[in-house]
Amino acid sequence: MFGSVLSRGLVYSISGFYIRDFFKQMMDNIKQLKFELMDPMHHLLSGFKALCTDEVIKIIDESRRACGGAGFASFSGFTDQF
Repeated sequence: MFGSVLSRGLVYSISGFYIRDFFKQMMDNIKQLKFELMDPMHHLLSGFKALCTDEVIKIIDESRRACGGAGFASFSGFTDQF
């Protein structure tokens, strides 16, 4: 489980760097009154947000269940994550 979580985190991090660079390029274009990158950026960010949110909830739930009964206790910190 941990390797899978770690690899997904790495992929999301690399994707985040790509999106950050794409966002900077879009903002530079907007300063020049070029708006053609706004639509693709909107779709990219919307999809990335939905994917990451779903995956993070799954990872937190997997981690909580892996802790056994202690994962359900409030002092474990998992309840704050949800």
